[in-house]
Parts: sequence; C-alpha cells; structure tokens
Amino acid sequence: MKKQKYYITTPIYYPSGHWHLGHTYTTVACDATARFKRMDGYDVFYLTGTDEHGQKIEKRAAESGTTPKKFVDSLVAETVLSRDSETCWTMSLPCLTELMERSMRSLVALAASSDFWAKLRTSSATT
Repeated sequence: MKKQKYYITTPIYYPSGHWHLGHTYTTVACDATARFKRMDGYDVFYLTGTDEHGQKIEKRAAESGTTPKKFVDSLVAETVLSRDSETCWTMSLPCLTELMERSMRSLVALAASSDFWAKLRTSSATT
C-alpha cells in the first residue's frame, strides 16, 4: 500500500541578523510535526530554508563586506543546520536543542532588561 503524503513547511526565513525565538518556535513546531507524521506512517516532505533577497539583508551584507548569499550562509552556519541542497535543510535533534537554548538565553536576557518591561507596559499589545 502506498504511503499517504504529508507536506509541511516553515516560513521562508529572512535572516538579517542572528536567529531568535520566532525562528526556533516555527522550526521546532514543524520538525516535531514532521517527525510525528513519519512515525504515523506518512511520507513526509518537510521544507525549510532562507531567502537572501531583501533590502535589509543586502544592507547588512554590504556592511559586512560580503554578498547577500554569503552573509545569509554565514548566519545559517551558526545554527548547525546541514544543507542537503539549495532549498532543503536537515536539522538534527541536537541542533534543535542548541537553537532553543540560544533563543531561551536571549529571551531571558531580554526579560531581564527594565527597558523591555517599560516598552511592554506602554505597548498597544497589552491593552
């Protein structure tokens, strides 16, 4: 019997800086779903990747003295992702753990900032 297909994708990341909690959340959620569906017998196609096209990335690359593609590739290399092709990434559990730990350290540092809480109090998101 032919396996039922299941397709899942993260957003296309536009990394103009270091990875953050939003990247981690969507990556972990999609990866966990893909793993569950595989265990459930589905033929899973899991797609994630980055886009090196955009003004912010072009500007940051120029500031770094490199091309947008090389700039993005250097940021992606920080995540311990392995590249299978130009459009497909493979992420191991240790990689996901590392990404989550980095994001949590950043989030804790942000939460420790009094400026963060002051901005949160005046934000329209809290009303």
